[in-house]
Amino acid sequence: MLGEINFINKISDYKGGDLMVQVTYIVTYDRQPLRFEFQFFKVNDGWRVYSFSFDDDLDDELKVLARKSALSNS
Repeated sequence: MLGEINFINKISDYKGGDLMVQVTYIVTYDRQPLRFEFQFFKVNDGWRVYSFSFDDDLDDELKVLARKSALSNS
């Protein structure tokens, strides 16, 4: 439906202390990009998926990244 995957780019990771992690990727396909978000929690023997989501509403994400980039370059 979306075509072939062209690029996979990790755009952020956030640690909520030592027990929770959120990782966000943008994946570009032939027809459109998608954002994938994974949340993991720590258990005794490693990490488990707590939540997974994806969407195509990247406008807000791109604005936040652009602002962070502008601030770090000034």
